[in-house]
Amino acid sequence: MDDTLVLARAQFGLNIAFHILFPTIPIALGWARGGVLWVALGVALVSLATPFASETVRHKWFDFPRTLWLMLLPLASAGAWLWIWRATRQLERGESRADTYDH
Repeated sequence: MDDTLVLARAQFGLNIAFHILFPTIPIALGWARGGVLWVALGVALVSLATPFASETVRHKWFDFPRTLWLMLLPLASAGAWLWIWRATRQLERGESRADTYDH
């Protein structure tokens, strides 16, 4: 098997493990608000490093028509991050979703 393919598979496996395991640790320990910032930083660093680590990824990510479709993924991630950030702020204040509708 080609060394590049093995390296790409290893990077993909580590990337998936990071995105599945790392977010659950701060949430499970009750550090949701601070954990969300660390997760955002980790996702940003992995996303920035990936095109430098793989020429194939760089060509696929920066191919103009394909780039427009791929932009949906970071936009969805940013939307999910914002939703979680706002939800954890409500939890810190001791508010529940039902409290916002009682007014």
